[in-house]
Amino acid sequence: MKRIIICLISIAFTFPMFSQTLNTGYRGFGDLGYATYSEGGTLNGSAIEITTTHGYQINPHLFVGAGIGFIFTGECKYGDVSGHPYLKRDSKTDMPLFFDFNANILKKSLTPFFDVKVGACLNDDFNTYANLSVGCRYAINDKTGVSLKIGISSRKLSSDELNIISGTAANNYKSTFVYRSTEGNAVNGLYFGIGFDL
Repeated sequence: MKRIIICLISIAFTFPMFSQTLNTGYRGFGDLGYATYSEGGTLNGSAIEITTTHGYQINPHLFVGAGIGFIFTGECKYGDVSGHPYLKRDSKTDMPLFFDFNANILKKSLTPFFDVKVGACLNDDFNTYANLSVGCRYAINDKTGVSLKIGISSRKLSSDELNIISGTAANNYKSTFVYRSTEGNAVNGLYFGIGFDL
C-alpha cells in the first residue's frame, strides 16, 4: 500500500503546477471510500461509503455544503460468550445526511486539503456520523479535480446485545441465548477515499 501511495504522489508531481483559483459559486463532490473499524472497538467490521455533496465555494480556499450518502456496512461483532458474540449487527445499508466543510490550503493545481463531514444516519435511529479526512487534490482544469484522502470515519451503529437467560431444573439448567436491540454503539475506523469535484 505504501508503494502505491508513493507512486501516485510521484506521478502527481510530474504534472505541470499551474496556479489554480476556484471560482465562487456552486460546487459538487462525489466520493468513494472504504473504512475499516479497528480491532478493539465496540464493534469490528468494515464499510464502503459513497457520498455526494453540493454547496457553495465561498472563496478559493473554503467550501460549505450538505450531502447524502450510502454506507454499505458488513456484519459487525464484538466479544464472545460461549460461541455467541456479545454484540452483533447484520450487514446493512445506512443513509447519512450531513453538513460538509472543505478547505484547500494552496491556490495550486496540486494542493493539500482537509474535509469535515458531520451528520446523522436517517435510517439508523439518527445515530451520529462523522468523517474527518486530509488529502491531496489535483486540478484537471479550473472547474474540476480529483483527490485522494485518508482519515477517520466515526459512527454510532444500532446493534443487538446478547441476553443470557439462566436455565432451570426443568431444562437441566441449560442457558438460553437471546438478543435485544440496543442504542447506538460507537465505532471508529481508518478511512481511505477517492473523490471527484466540479
